[in-house]
Formats: sequence, structure tokens, C-alpha cells
Amino acid sequence: MFEPLDRWVGAFVVGGGGGNLADRVQIGAVVDFLDFHWRSIHWPAFNLADIFIVCSMLVWCFASLKSPPRKTTSKTSEELPS
Repeated sequence: MFEPLDRWVGAFVVGGGGGNLADRVQIGAVVDFLDFHWRSIHWPAFNLADIFIVCSMLVWCFASLKSPPRKTTSKTSEELPS
């Protein structure tokens, strides 16, 4: 049914979203504790949950471009019992 990669990507998205949700419920805001500066460039602050969500979506996008289309298991109207 689902490929192992799909399960891992889904788990990381749910885990990242759950981490941000837990912050929202407990504190009222998401705590972004990673804040990087390089020369005059300032990256927006983020946290590990954001990393999980973004990286898993990038993996999923690249994997969906690489993999062949899946076969559908739905039946046509002619195959359905009347």
C-alpha cells in the first residue's frame, strides 16, 4: 500500500507538526531557538520541528519526481457489481 519512504516522510511531517503544536498549546507560541547570522545575512529563526517538516517535504518532492506512477486499484464502472 504505502512505500517505506512515504511512511517515514509522513512520520517526520506529523512529528514536526506535533512539536510545533505542543509549543502552541503549552506556551502559546512556537519557540524558534536556531538563529543564524553570516556576514550581513540573517536567516529567519527556526526550530527542529521546522527542519523535520521542510526536509521531509523536500525528500518527498524529489522521490515523487524519481519514482514511476503508482498503479491505481480503483475499479471502473464496468467492473463494479450492479
